[in-house]
Amino acid sequence: MDTSEQDDVRVADREYRLGPPGGDAHGTVAHASDGATRGSTHTTVPRQAPLAFVYDRNATRSHRLLDMRLDGCRNYAAEQGWEVAGRWFDRGDDAIGDVRPQFTALLAAMSDAVRDREVICLVHSWGRFSHDATARTTYEQRVARTGGHTETTFGESDAYVREALAGRWRT
Repeated sequence: MDTSEQDDVRVADREYRLGPPGGDAHGTVAHASDGATRGSTHTTVPRQAPLAFVYDRNATRSHRLLDMRLDGCRNYAAEQGWEVAGRWFDRGDDAIGDVRPQFTALLAAMSDAVRDREVICLVHSWGRFSHDATARTTYEQRVARTGGHTETTFGESDAYVREALAGRWRT
């Protein structure tokens, strides 16, 4: 890799040398283990694809629309190059109430995975959380507090406001 295409990035006590967008042909990022090894031979570490946690809710008995939305999420994740961790969906009264057992289980799984890589709660549309904007924001906040963000199959994302949603906004 031509060094003119590389940028050094320092995160905590590690320095990363990044190549052109997308990394090399193997999707890798070269890095030095700490500041003391700066200038030493860099090793390559595979870049893991983000992990998508698909969520939906369905209050009706019909599964046709639910299946279509879940297929849309699976296809969107594949287009983005994301690995799908699983699908969680609340049904019936759980889909319209404030207590959503499957959503809570999704958050627990995201919390475990965020230590290793980027995590995304993928929904077909914002309405899959709630049609009420205030309630929807509450669900987005819960995702942000796990260290993840939410994205829709229409490419809408709250990643840019994740810190504010999680209550960690610094001015």
